[in-house]
Amino acid sequence: MYDVEISTPDEQKVELSTAGAKLKDRIQSRRLNREIIWSLFKKHQEKLGEAWPAYDGRKALISTKNFFDEHIFTVDMERNEHGRSRQFIVRLRQTKRIDVASVNMFYSDRSCPLSPEVLQAANIVIDSALGGLFTAVNRSYYAEKSAIHPLGSGKILRSGIYTSLIFAQWKPLLLVDKSNTAFYQGGSLVDYIADFLGDRRFFTSGIPMRKLSQISKDLRGVNVKLRHSKTKRCVKIHSITETAANAIEFQLSDSRTTTVAEYFEERYGNSFGSLKYPHLPCVKTLRSNGTKQDFYPLEVCEIKENQPYRRKLDSNQTREMIKKCQERPDSRIRQAVDNVRTVKQASMQTLRQHGISIDDKPIETSGRIIESPTILVKDKKIKVSEGSWRQDAFHVGAHLDQWCVVDASSVGHLSRKLADMIYSEARKMGVQSVKEALAVMQCPTDSAEMILSKVKSAILNRGRPMMAIIILPEGALDRQLYSQLKRLSETTEKCRGIITQCVLDSNIRNAKKFTPMLINNLLKKMNAKLGGINNAIATVPGRFSKSDFMILGADVSHPGAGDIMSPSIAAVVGSLDSIPSKYATSIRVQKSETSNRVEYIKDLEQMASELLKHYMKANQNKLPDHIYYLRDGVSSGQFDEVRRREITALRNACLDLYPIYQPKITAIIAQKRHHVRFNLMGGDVKLGGRSGNVPPGTYIDRDVVHPENFDLYMYSHQGILGTSRPTHYHLIHSDEEVPISTDELTQLIYHLCHCYARTTKSVSIPAPVYYAHLAAFRAKEHVRGELQLTCADRQSVSSGDSEMCFELERYQEMCTVYESFRDKLYFV
Repeated sequence: MYDVEISTPDEQKVELSTAGAKLKDRIQSRRLNREIIWSLFKKHQEKLGEAWPAYDGRKALISTKNFFDEHIFTVDMERNEHGRSRQFIVRLRQTKRIDVASVNMFYSDRSCPLSPEVLQAANIVIDSALGGLFTAVNRSYYAEKSAIHPLGSGKILRSGIYTSLIFAQWKPLLLVDKSNTAFYQGGSLVDYIADFLGDRRFFTSGIPMRKLSQISKDLRGVNVKLRHSKTKRCVKIHSITETAANAIEFQLSDSRTTTVAEYFEERYGNSFGSLKYPHLPCVKTLRSNGTKQDFYPLEVCEIKENQPYRRKLDSNQTREMIKKCQERPDSRIRQAVDNVRTVKQASMQTLRQHGISIDDKPIETSGRIIESPTILVKDKKIKVSEGSWRQDAFHVGAHLDQWCVVDASSVGHLSRKLADMIYSEARKMGVQSVKEALAVMQCPTDSAEMILSKVKSAILNRGRPMMAIIILPEGALDRQLYSQLKRLSETTEKCRGIITQCVLDSNIRNAKKFTPMLINNLLKKMNAKLGGINNAIATVPGRFSKSDFMILGADVSHPGAGDIMSPSIAAVVGSLDSIPSKYATSIRVQKSETSNRVEYIKDLEQMASELLKHYMKANQNKLPDHIYYLRDGVSSGQFDEVRRREITALRNACLDLYPIYQPKITAIIAQKRHHVRFNLMGGDVKLGGRSGNVPPGTYIDRDVVHPENFDLYMYSHQGILGTSRPTHYHLIHSDEEVPISTDELTQLIYHLCHCYARTTKSVSIPAPVYYAHLAAFRAKEHVRGELQLTCADRQSVSSGDSEMCFELERYQEMCTVYESFRDKLYFV
C-alpha cells in the first residue's frame, strides 16, 4: 500500500480528505485525483510496468507490484473543464505490505487474526474499478445514464449500486445493494431556479429577498458551466447576489465603470446574444486565492450534471423520494443480482489483477422466529399478531383537565369537530379527569408567540399543565413554525406549563384522514406527554426479571451537510419503571477543538448520573442492579471508543453516586444504516404475507455475521411497503457472570420493540433507542427554532445550514427543557 500526496508546485493541496471538506468538493477532488494518477502511470509505464494499481481517489494506492519505497513525480494535465492546464507534484510513499494470505489462514484454521487492512485494500480495488466509470458518492456508484425521477424544486432521484466487502462467518462477502441519492437537475440555471421557486413570474417581477436567500444557500458549492465561454469552463457558486446584473458595477482596465449586464452585452453580445434577464441577480464566484470575485448573469450558467444534493430534502421531496424508493423484496433481490453482474463486468480486469473473484449467486442462510410478548392494558392481556395488536384503552390514562384547540390554518368549523372528537375518544380510552376543551380559538398566523399567547389566555389553573392542540398549515415544518412552537413551549419561562400537540391541516381537511384513527394516534402522543402509560409488556423475559434494571437508550445527532458551526447533540433516555414504559431524558450539545461533529458522548458521565437520580426518585431511593446500555448511531470502527469512553463513563457515574455502587453493565449497539437485506425463499415465502417481507420476530445469527464478534440481524417490525431493513445488533460488553445467550438477547430486544408509545405495533428498533433519537431530533428543533426567532430579520438561517455560531453554553441553553418535562416523553 502506498500513501498518495498530490500538490501543485506552490504546494496547494488538491485532495480534500480533511474533516471540514464538503462532500461535493471531495467527489470532484477524487475524480481529478484519479485522472492525475492514471496519467502518471500511463506516462511512466516503462518504470512502473503494466500492473495498474487500485486507487481510492484520496490517500491510498494498492498495487500487486513493489515499485519503490518513495518517489516524486511531476504530472502535466491537459486543459480541463475550468479552461486551464495544470501541473501537479505526486509523491508515492510505501506505507505497509498487506498479507492477503492471512485471510485464507484465518478461515481455514484460525491460525492468525483477521486483518482489517485486507478488507480496506479489497474495498479500494472495487472502488477503483467502479469509481473510474461511475459517479461515486461514498460507497455508492451512479451511471451517468441511470434512470431519473423528479423530486421537485430542481432535484432528481437517481438509483445506483452500493458495494462493500465484509468479513462474514465462513468467508468474506461482497455486499451489493441498490442505493438512491438526490442529485441537482443539470441544465439551465434559470430553469432550475424557476423549478425551485415553482413560479416563472418572478423573472419579470424580481425575486423576493427571502427566496433569494434560500436559493443562494441551496446552490452554494454547486459547479456550473459558463455558456458564453468557448471552452465551457466550470466555476463554483459561492452565492447569489442580492443586486441585479444591470446594477452591479465594476471598473475595467481602462478605468471605465460598467455594469455586469453592459459588459456582457459589449463583450459577448454578438456571439451569445443579449441578456434576457438583466434585472435578475448574478452568480458570485471566488477565485482560487479567495481574494478576487467574479459575477456571471444567471442565464449564462448551466448546472453541471452528476452533482449529488446532500442537504436535507424538504417534506414534499422526502415524501416523493420514499414513494419512488419502495420496492418489493423479490424485485430488490433481482436488482441486486443484476448489480453484481454489473460490478463484475465493470471491474473484471482490475479484480483479476489483484486476485479477487466474485460469485454472483446470493448467499443462502437460515433464521429463527421468536414468540411475540403479551401486551398488558390495565388487567387485560392482549396477544400480538404479525407485529400489531388492538387495544381500546390506555394502560394508565393521564389527567386531561385543561386543554384547548388553536386553529392556525383557518379550517373553520372543523376545529370544533376536532375538539369534540378528542373529548369523546379520550373518555373511551380511559384518559382521566377529561373535560371539554376550554377554548377553540382561531389564530391564522405564522407567529408561534401569538399562538402561544392565545393558549396562555385560556389557562384557568396555573398549577396544572395546559395541553394545546394546534392545527398547523401545510408547510409549517419547512417554514419552522413547528420548531419555534416547540422551542418556546418546552424551554422558555414565559410559556411554562404549556404542552403542545401539533396536527397538520391536511389531516383535518381530508375526510379520509380525519377519522377516529387520527384522533386515537393524537391521544397516544398526548397521553405519553402528560405522563400516562399507553401499554406495557405483561412480563419481562428470562433473567431480566430477576433483578432491578435500568435501560439506557443513547444517540448522537450531527449537524447537516455543509453546517460547520452547529454542534452535535447527544441524547440519553433512562427507564424509570420495570415495564419499562416511563423514561427520563438528558440532552447535551458537544463539539471538539477541531470539529463540530463528535461521535462519542462526551458528557455521558453527568448524563447517566442525572438519569440514575431520576430512577431513584421514581423507585423509593433504590438503584438498579443492572444497566442495559443500548447505543444507536455507532459504526463498527467506533466500537472500541464506545467501550473505552462510554462504558467507563457509566462506571464513573455509578461510583460518583456511591463509592460502592457497581451495577452490572451490558452494552448493545443497534445499527440501522446498513445495506444487508434478506429475502424469503422456498416454502417460507408465504410467511411474508402480501408485502413479501421477512416476518417480525425473525433473527439471523449465522453465515452473514462476523466470525468473531457477537452480532445478529433482527426483524422486529411488520414491513408493509418496500423492503424491510433488519437492525444489526452487536453485544460489545457484558458484566454477566453467565454469558448472555442469543435467545436471551433477542428476547430483550424484541420485547422492547413493543413498548413504543406512538403505536400499537412493534417497531424496528427498541423503544429507548427510538426515544433517544427523537429527543436528539427535538433538541435540533429547539436550536432551529431559536435561531429563527433570534435572527428573523436577517433571514440567514435555513434547515441544516446555519450561518450563525454561538458559544456551546448558549446552544445548551436552547436545548434545556423544563424540569417537569425531563421525566416525561415530551418529544413523541
